[in-house]
Amino acid sequence: DRLYRDLRAKTQRGYDWNLKILEQEFGDDPVQALDAAAIEKFYLLHRERTPAKARACVVMARILFAFAGRLPRDSPEWLADNPARKVRLKGSPPSAVVWPRMALALMVEAADKIGLHSIGTAIALKEWLGQRQRDVLAFERAAFRDGAIVVEQSKTGARVALPVAVVAKLARRLEDELARQRERNVAGKTLLLCETTSRPWSGDHFRHEFARVRAKAAEKWPAFPGDGDGAPVL
Repeated sequence: DRLYRDLRAKTQRGYDWNLKILEQEFGDDPVQALDAAAIEKFYLLHRERTPAKARACVVMARILFAFAGRLPRDSPEWLADNPARKVRLKGSPPSAVVWPRMALALMVEAADKIGLHSIGTAIALKEWLGQRQRDVLAFERAAFRDGAIVVEQSKTGARVALPVAVVAKLARRLEDELARQRERNVAGKTLLLCETTSRPWSGDHFRHEFARVRAKAAEKWPAFPGDGDGAPVL
């Protein structure tokens, strides 16, 4: 319970959803009645439709059974073994695809040409920091300071510091981003703002415009990664 409360809200929601699915499937069964065969059957059934969710539910079951194994031996929920650990899970395909440097350069160029400089800057930040879209869009002006770019991962809380001297081109781009905001008299703490609204990007709006930038970049390179090739989003 303590470890659950320490999780971020988004992670808690994911756990709650997985628990709900497990409860619907096994809620009426005593803990001792669940064995590896039952978990395996559940996994194979759900893997056909939603492989990632099936895997997540089995991992959730492992956590639950591990907790049961730490209970006092006289507890009715105590388990001597963790049956979910015996279920072999199929690896998930990678969700990210690494683009060649030429593709990244074309994306930045395309974003600038259609006036979406902030998306070009987001791509440059992503290239060097490797952060999630949410972290990139939440990048604060104050994170660009003291000769370094300092950011914090939203999921893990880990801090990442990148010396500006290592990426002088990126530093110049960040300076230009700030200059454009000063010209537009835009205030706030977020660095990347939508050019049409002067407000922080929403995830859906960003993905929509990102796809438009990608289509523009593909005009110059027929082999540019497209949707059918598992093209990544930022």
